[in-house]
Amino acid sequence: MPVVATEDRGAVRHVILQRPEKRNAMNGELVLALGAALEEAAGDDAVRCVVVRGEGAMFSSGMDLGDLRTLSENPSQLRRFRRPILNTWNLLEEMPKSTICQIHGACLGGAFELALAADFLLLP
Repeated sequence: MPVVATEDRGAVRHVILQRPEKRNAMNGELVLALGAALEEAAGDDAVRCVVVRGEGAMFSSGMDLGDLRTLSENPSQLRRFRRPILNTWNLLEEMPKSTICQIHGACLGGAFELALAADFLLLP
């Protein structure tokens, strides 16, 4: 199963975080897949609005602790670790289309940073 899925509902593209077994924790694979999905949505003229949401019990528990543990063992990799994250969050923030983070359950740490990059937050 892919870690990020997309679903079009008319002119609205839903980008869905799909690691529910890990509470949608953001590892390197998910960050890159999210960035690719946002780039694709930004370049698609049929898409007028992008909604980012999580599958399962919560939006996202933030950064994957396994990735953070690996980073703590080699802190010289911090810039390399952060670059794709910053690129993805900036893409959401700077996208000329309306962006929404649909939050349910928890939205922690880096997930909250992602949510703040959207134009609107949709809470239950």
